[in-house]
Amino acid sequence: MEKNPAGFRESQYEVEKRTRTSNATDVNKNPCIEEQNLVYGCLNDVGYKREDCQMYFTNYKHCKKFWGKVVNDRRRKGLIPHLPPSEERKKIKREIGRAHV
Repeated sequence: MEKNPAGFRESQYEVEKRTRTSNATDVNKNPCIEEQNLVYGCLNDVGYKREDCQMYFTNYKHCKKFWGKVVNDRRRKGLIPHLPPSEERKKIKREIGRAHV
């Protein structure tokens, strides 16, 4: 268990929860931050009716799936970091876009 600034011990769950929350908003750790923000914006606009934002959820899901495959592929090849840096991600997206035209 870790100690927080107040000196209290945090459970492993609390540490992981804090880390997950910060990772979700860190562009270096979440390659789908733009898609995530679009989902949140849509939900906010339509009063949190998920069915009205299905297109945004689908796009976010495809993004997470794509980058998950990239991470797994890089891990298999022994490339570090497993998730490419932000600038390299832009290059990968451009290359993939050209391949599908």
